[in-house]
Amino acid sequence: MTTHHTLSIVVCSYNGATKLGDCLDALARQTLLVDVLVIDDGSTDGTDLVAQQHGFPVIRHEKNLGLSAARNTGLRNAGTSVVAFCDDDCIPPANWTERLFAAWTDSPDVAVLGGLVVVDNPVSFTQRYLVYRHPLVPLEIELAHSPSVWYRFARQFRPPRFVGASAFPVYSVVGANMSVNRARTLEAGGFDETVLFGEGEEAVLSELQRGLFGEQSVVVDPRVVMGHRFDREMSKTWRRSFVYGRGAAERWQKHGGLPSLPIVGPVAIVGTALLAPFSWPLGLSVGMLALGTPWVNWISLPNTKLDATTATYPLVALVDDLAGSLGFLRGISGKLSGKWNFP
Repeated sequence: MTTHHTLSIVVCSYNGATKLGDCLDALARQTLLVDVLVIDDGSTDGTDLVAQQHGFPVIRHEKNLGLSAARNTGLRNAGTSVVAFCDDDCIPPANWTERLFAAWTDSPDVAVLGGLVVVDNPVSFTQRYLVYRHPLVPLEIELAHSPSVWYRFARQFRPPRFVGASAFPVYSVVGANMSVNRARTLEAGGFDETVLFGEGEEAVLSELQRGLFGEQSVVVDPRVVMGHRFDREMSKTWRRSFVYGRGAAERWQKHGGLPSLPIVGPVAIVGTALLAPFSWPLGLSVGMLALGTPWVNWISLPNTKLDATTATYPLVALVDDLAGSLGFLRGISGKLSGKWNFP
C-alpha cells in the first residue's frame, strides 16, 4: 500500500554555535519549507541561543547524552511520518527538502533513505583533499552479503560502486544526509544509545532495519545531495580519522568479526618494510604502488585534474590512515572517553 508522507528536519548539535547558523540559514532558504527542530545535546557555548535567534524551536539536553540520544529526542518530538537528519556543519542546497520529498514519494515504503554528501565549497588544501578522500560515503550493499576478505581489502583501493540514477539498496547510509520512516524506526527501538560517536551509528540502524523489513528497505537516492562544510585544517581531518579508528575498535570489540581498518597506508608501509632489506627500489616501488592505486582510480574520473597539489594526496592519505590505525589501537586499549568525540 502506497503511503503519503509528511517531512520534517532535525538538526542535532553539540557545541556547534559557530557553525549552526549557516546550516539554519540554508534550511530557511529551501524551495520546500518544512518544520525544523534543533536538538542541543548539552552544549556549553550557546548553541540553543543560535537556534532561537534563527526562529527555530530547540530542545535542550541538560547534559551531553550522545548523538544517538539527540536523534531519538528529535524522532520522538517530530510530528511527521518522515524525519530527516542534518548535521550542524552541513549546508543543504536550496532544493534539498524538495528532492528529499520527491525521493520518499518515489520510494514510500522504505525504512531508511539516505543521499550523497559532497564537500561544500572546497577552497583550502584540506577541503580539496577530502574531495579525493571523502570520509562520508554510503557503504555498498555487498557488505551485507558475507563479503570475502579479498573484497573488503580491494574496495579500499577503488571508488565505491554505485549504479543508476534512482534509489538503490545500501549497507549503510551517511548520517549527515539521512531520513527515516518515523514509525518504523520507533518500532525498532530508535537509535541505539549505547553506540558512541564514531562506532557507525548509521550502520547499526541500517542493519536493524534491513533485518526487520528486508534489504530493499535501506536505500540511497543519488538525487538527494547534501553539502558538508569540512574544517580547513588538516589536523581536524586527522583527528576525525583517529576518532573513527577508535570507534571501529569499539565496534569490533562489541560485535567481533573482521575489524574495519584503514588498509592502504598500512599495506604501503608493511610492503616497503618487508622488501626493503632485499631491495630498496623494489620496496619503495611496492609502497608507492599501494599508495598510488586509489589515486590513479580517482584521477581517471571525469573532470578530475592532475596538478602539483593533487600529486601530494597519496602521502597525505598515508598520514590519514596512520591516524586511523592509531585510533584503532587506542580504542582497543580503553573505552572512548565521551559521548561526542568530534569535533
